[in-house]
Amino acid sequence: MTWAPFETLTRPATIALVLNLLFATTIACSENSATTGSAYQSSDRKTQAPAISEQDDDSDLMDAELEALRSIGYAGEEEDHDSAQVGVVRHKRDKVIPGYMLYTNKVDTVHLVDMEGREVKRWFFEGRRHCEYAHLLEDGSLLVVFTLGTVDKYDWEGNLLWRRPLRAHHDICVLPSGELWVPVRLKAQPYKGRQVEFDKIVKLSAEGEVLDEWSMFDDKAKLDPLYPTSPLEGVLLHPEEDAKPFDYYHLNAVSVIPETPVSDEPGMRPGNLLLCARNIGLIFILNPETREIEWSVSERNLQMPHHPTMLPGGTILIYDNGKLERGFTRILEIDSNRNIVWHYADEENFYAEFQGSCQVLPNDNILISDAYRGRAFQVTREGEVVWEYFHPEILKNGKRRVLYRCTWLQPEFVEGLLEAHRED
Repeated sequence: MTWAPFETLTRPATIALVLNLLFATTIACSENSATTGSAYQSSDRKTQAPAISEQDDDSDLMDAELEALRSIGYAGEEEDHDSAQVGVVRHKRDKVIPGYMLYTNKVDTVHLVDMEGREVKRWFFEGRRHCEYAHLLEDGSLLVVFTLGTVDKYDWEGNLLWRRPLRAHHDICVLPSGELWVPVRLKAQPYKGRQVEFDKIVKLSAEGEVLDEWSMFDDKAKLDPLYPTSPLEGVLLHPEEDAKPFDYYHLNAVSVIPETPVSDEPGMRPGNLLLCARNIGLIFILNPETREIEWSVSERNLQMPHHPTMLPGGTILIYDNGKLERGFTRILEIDSNRNIVWHYADEENFYAEFQGSCQVLPNDNILISDAYRGRAFQVTREGEVVWEYFHPEILKNGKRRVLYRCTWLQPEFVEGLLEAHRED
């Protein structure tokens, strides 16, 4: 079936932040089914896909747009669930490579499970809350972000090695040197008559000491030309309500650019940082040495995006949530010229309004987190769902824990750690 979901909505019909025009090009996709979503791939993944459209110069302010920009709290539970769906419910072994998956329950626990859904390791942090993201290091130590609280490092047994008080959130980018970058939310400050929260990234040493930082607010003049005008730049519509803090950028990802075939192209220098500002639909590359923004894509069709990552071939994978208009989530792969070279969507079964992650695996499957359903799944490049997992934790209120971000890990890596720390 050929469909054109990106041509149906116009500006008067939208209730968006700043990212609400859809694609002007029709994308040919395969028929959706319960186990197969639509997958598009250009015949030449480098040159033949339609380009992401240019943004419109339209800064009309709408009441609903302001409301949408208010800080959105990430709950730790989904709205509805099928309690029969627990653990691994789909596993096509001939199309799934062995490995392990790391994720948090967004409260106090980090889980490590195998592809059968069996838990092989758990880190429990008694008395802590908002355990948002964890990164397992080569030596078995664990970096953990506790949202708007601290960045911690633990050993394999869960003993605290160091703690850095920071209003950190969402992500940790570990550099080859062992240093790391983390997104940090600034405290609300007066801005154009309202209380507004901005973001920065902070660089820590391997021992947790602050080495450097870059503030989006301080460099706002560099960022402003890169995306459609934010509603927060307009007049106050409801002064009595605008004392509530607004979340301007909502920086939700930072990763380092590796060596790729496009390293000589503008912005693609190894060591640069790839970042995502959800609330303005901006994905951009920062040179951390010069503080210059060397590449960006900010189009109205990117709706509340998450987790951009640079792939070994020089393309960028993006989790495009679809909140605001579209009503379904897509995984996009774009090249350095902003052309779409592949995408996955399943309008009936995959819609994560907020949160989510995507990761390309060694066999070229994509591991995807469907956050608010508490679901992780793998799809092939042809759009077939070949592995599916549901968070097994059901709360007393009958709701399932969310699964914000999941990370696939090599079996040799995990099994080496398990063996090294096995009790005699």
